[in-house]
Amino acid sequence: PTRDAHLNLDQLFFTYNFCCAQKPGDILNFGGKDVTYPAAFRLYVTTPFNVSVVHLRSRVNVIDFTLTSAALTEIFLNQIVKHERSDIQQQRDAVMDRLGADREEKRDLEAKTVQLLVSNTGPLVQDEIFVNEIYSTRLILNTIDKRLTASMEAHIKTAAICEPYRPLATRASLLYQRIKELFKLNPLYEISLSQFSEQLQAVLSKTSPANSNKSGGRINVLMRDLNTTVYTHMGSILKEQDRIVLALMLAGKIQTQMGDITETEWAYLINPHAVQPKHVAEDRPRDEWVTDDIWNGITRLERMYTGMTESFVKHLTEWRVLLHMEASNSGIPNGFPLTGEFEKKLTDFQKLAILRTFGRPSFFYEQVLEYVNKTLGPHFLDPLVPYLEKLLPQSSKLVPIIFILEENGFDVVSLVSRFAFSRQSRDRFSVVSISDATLDIADQVLRTGMKDGHWILLENCHLSVEWLPQLEGILNSLTEDEISADFRLFITTKTCREFPSTLAQRCIRLSNDNMSNFKGQMIFQYSNSDDQIFNACKRPMLFKKLNFGLNFFHGVLCARKKYGRGAWNEDYLWTNADQALVIERVKQYLNMMDDKNEEVSYKALQYLVSEIFYGGQVSDRRDRMRLRYFISDFFTPQILDDKYNFTTQDIYLYPPDGSINIDYYLGKLPSIDLPELVGLTPAWKGAYYGRQAKHVKDLLGRLGTPPVKLVNVVELVGDVPTPIDVSRTDFKLKDGILGAILDQECQILNSTIFKLESLKKDLVLANSNFMIAKEMGPIIDVLSNGMTPSQVKMYPSSMDLDDWLQDLHKRVQFFKNWIKKKCSTANIWLGAFAYPNAIFTLIMRTVSKSISADIEALTLCLEMTEEPNSFTIENLIVYGAQFDNGRLKELDSRVSHAQHQVISKISCKPWKGTKTNSNGITWTTVPMYRSSATNIESFVTLIKVPSELTEKQISLQGISILTNL
Repeated sequence: PTRDAHLNLDQLFFTYNFCCAQKPGDILNFGGKDVTYPAAFRLYVTTPFNVSVVHLRSRVNVIDFTLTSAALTEIFLNQIVKHERSDIQQQRDAVMDRLGADREEKRDLEAKTVQLLVSNTGPLVQDEIFVNEIYSTRLILNTIDKRLTASMEAHIKTAAICEPYRPLATRASLLYQRIKELFKLNPLYEISLSQFSEQLQAVLSKTSPANSNKSGGRINVLMRDLNTTVYTHMGSILKEQDRIVLALMLAGKIQTQMGDITETEWAYLINPHAVQPKHVAEDRPRDEWVTDDIWNGITRLERMYTGMTESFVKHLTEWRVLLHMEASNSGIPNGFPLTGEFEKKLTDFQKLAILRTFGRPSFFYEQVLEYVNKTLGPHFLDPLVPYLEKLLPQSSKLVPIIFILEENGFDVVSLVSRFAFSRQSRDRFSVVSISDATLDIADQVLRTGMKDGHWILLENCHLSVEWLPQLEGILNSLTEDEISADFRLFITTKTCREFPSTLAQRCIRLSNDNMSNFKGQMIFQYSNSDDQIFNACKRPMLFKKLNFGLNFFHGVLCARKKYGRGAWNEDYLWTNADQALVIERVKQYLNMMDDKNEEVSYKALQYLVSEIFYGGQVSDRRDRMRLRYFISDFFTPQILDDKYNFTTQDIYLYPPDGSINIDYYLGKLPSIDLPELVGLTPAWKGAYYGRQAKHVKDLLGRLGTPPVKLVNVVELVGDVPTPIDVSRTDFKLKDGILGAILDQECQILNSTIFKLESLKKDLVLANSNFMIAKEMGPIIDVLSNGMTPSQVKMYPSSMDLDDWLQDLHKRVQFFKNWIKKKCSTANIWLGAFAYPNAIFTLIMRTVSKSISADIEALTLCLEMTEEPNSFTIENLIVYGAQFDNGRLKELDSRVSHAQHQVISKISCKPWKGTKTNSNGITWTTVPMYRSSATNIESFVTLIKVPSELTEKQISLQGISILTNL
């Protein structure tokens, strides 16, 4: 069956298992037809079972034909020895051939002897012919046994010579098995054994075979080179944020091979919930903050690391810093915060396991980076930049290049076009956008291009995936001699499971993920640019400076996007095509100014970049303001000074022309960006690392989650709150605007409760029937990784499962209490409202009536003291800053773990007119959003806040007021 037949197979498996229990001759309905079910009927299916088919495993018998680790090791060992010691491999092959031939001859002679014994009916000793035949056979067998003994001795000797190369073969086997798992994420990530063997051969061929007495050192070098080659090859296919997970997997499995960690420890890192808590002798501390979850986590760790509970009891203060993110008097420690004698003996991986169990997510991700850095090396943290110029020699007329399209990826067409035009005439390069209407055109262009040596780019092949086997047939239709050596084929496609694996595996694959790493962006821009453009400018020195400033500006914009909402309010697609277009227009402008003999207007350049080209796709007013602030730092007369610093860090100075090589300069840039580089405060680092930690945990779970009992998943859901009864509210309240707001919010929460109850019942039912329904498989995966299923979320939330359930209980309890208080607006928790805009509008309307003012003339202001017409807001969140002594200030990362500050209570008052600065108080406008997704849909209102920060600081640092995270 083909891959797209899985729906029918699902139906067939279910009906087949049902009919197996019935008498022969039953009717089986399949595909809408009644088919007689004979007793002898059996169904055998071959399929790549590493896809998500959990719901089928309970209905079929699964036989896994995957090569074992030992078999892979032997395959790679033969390849390594053949390259390193070809003489030994020839001896091994000859010995194995002799062993095989002698064993086959021995079996034939023994079979012949048995046949003689069976066929002889008379007395055996009187049959002279029979006796002579047996005697001669015995002599031959003795000779064969001697040859077999000699061959086995030779085999043992050659095997001993090969044994020093086994660690390298074992490493190759381990790496191949790990990267094969990436198929679960994307079928285009699949790699064949022959492709991996080519990578291994390339590593072996980098240096000449070493002498036997130096093989030990060479093996270590080869293993390091193989680690780097495999990571570089697979990392270029993955999205940027997935590469650190690949590096973590490789580091963990390499340490497992070396015996530094156990398989149990690695399984624990993937899913701590798979380990049951251990009964320990130590009494649980009576401190209120030591909850059941924390104590269970400590006792889980005790199963692997004896002494954990004892250390926990002795060092409660330090553990509290880790678990509850409380600042110590000396400030927050960087990295792993525990300093007890037991903790000092922990390895980097053991620290990682502790932080995986609980603790600040940013600590966990920081420890991941530290672990990869120490285990594999710092270059595994460097960005992987797509060099098309280096990829082209690896491609050929028979090896196309596939670009896997990602959201916000760089522009493939402009990149390929520029390289094509530099090597081919324009009429020998074709771009075909694939759709049902262009398949015939693509067929014709392909056949012509293969013969005439054209470069062809097929865009969006995922839109006509059924045509891809035909594309593969076209590529195979001509012999190698019939295809021009100049022919090159480029393909772009999004992820689709129907993409033919045979076509993908014959191609060089590359992700077009637009790097959010500043260093990667700078290297990409310079590696894929042409220095000839400077010669075409009449003011080349100024143009070089402005070009560097524009590259820096573009890199900052893209690097800022990784910090999520708040850094930019919307998700913008700024690509290499935008940057190249701006560079061309800046060159034209400089030439025009030179022709007119006029001075360059930097304000005109700033407007050209921030308002027209980059700002043309910006829809949010505050984001346009950020663009203007940024470009004013990069397009300025001060850029002519070689000592001009783009940031507060000296490393980001402009490299003096001719003093150093640009590649050397870019190579010295930090691999890990700091928030200050993109205009944010250090507190944003923790929030970004927290999101990355969440992604790492999710991906580890998808790639290698150990089996989790359904009963554990049911327990993760916990108690479901009771629905809110709105029927007891006052009748007039229900008919008014406040009643409509209450109805809307309670309906959202009650729908969430009903969906959660239904999910819990389905999980219990699946557990009792020992069968997982098809649609439940992904949900169970999400729950087992501690994430919240999208099926139960009726309002925006990015919280993990535990936090989301606690938040749900708090929201429900708030509305139950609010109803008892007759929905008073004097004291409210805005975070409980899915849509706080409505309650704000109602309050503003009430105040406008009481003071006889137009609602549009009112301005909301945060006050530290209660005043007439004010109302109190509970648990308001200041994002990216802090409120201290009645003023908005920068968040001090030395004494705060979080990127935000929660204000338990604060007064808010609608003012008539504009709040002016007085008595040394500066009032600054700050946007309010209903969640950290600070886009237009989440916007609530603008609010005036007493502040020590300027409008520019608030804009660039992404400071905002949130009603809920």
